[in-house]
Amino acid sequence: MVQTLFRAMFGVANLPVPTLLLPLLTVADILLYIFGPWLWSLGLRSVQKRPLLARTGKRSLVIGDVPWVHQLLKVYVSKLFSLSYGIASLDVHGANPQDHMLHHFGHRVVRGTLIFLGVPDGRRSPTQKENESAIIMTGKQATGVRNLDTGAEIIALGHNSAIAHQGFQDAIILSSVSPVLIESNDSPLERQITLGQFREARFDSFERLLASYVFFWALAKQVASFPLLRYQHWKSQSRTRIMTTAAPVSRATLNLSKRPMERK
Repeated sequence: MVQTLFRAMFGVANLPVPTLLLPLLTVADILLYIFGPWLWSLGLRSVQKRPLLARTGKRSLVIGDVPWVHQLLKVYVSKLFSLSYGIASLDVHGANPQDHMLHHFGHRVVRGTLIFLGVPDGRRSPTQKENESAIIMTGKQATGVRNLDTGAEIIALGHNSAIAHQGFQDAIILSSVSPVLIESNDSPLERQITLGQFREARFDSFERLLASYVFFWALAKQVASFPLLRYQHWKSQSRTRIMTTAAPVSRATLNLSKRPMERK
């Protein structure tokens, strides 16, 4: 490319390219082909105000939440980026940050790894507080893995505004009614724990799922609108022709639940 440009410039002036410049132009072409994509990535990141030293190439996204939420989101985000170009695609993973996420992905964190954490509201009960602390600890463990002063990019999502002060790159706080207004602190501990688990299982986790759907849809739409890399993010190659069970409930679980009824 460099040689082509110089030949065009000298051609406009009706002058031959000096022989002494040809080796230099060849070296410049080699350097451009080697470092060009990286320099292009640096320029794009600088314009978009993103970390400059994140690894180039396909990004890895790790979604951390309770099993049924991260399983649904993993499939959803994978489909959103299924038709994207290679340099704009995501390698999507999911795990439970209260359980195995740290052991499965703690050693695989690199510069630019994307981590999305769904955090339960620790204000609801002591048990919820333990779960919240476990997830925050998992996020901080990933934050500590750094190279060239650059590490993972972590976003936390939850109802407790305290997660915005945990040192993550960003936090999305969902609106919620104060736990004090819902349940008196004088209530028995067992009652607080039961109600906290009920709210998390029926409402809070579902709200995180809906908010995550909107977040990742907006993310895919933004990526799909980039010039020269446009794709139809609302489509995928997945076109199921038969009825299937609702993820993530397995067929074996459904069969087991039906057996007592069949016996009757």
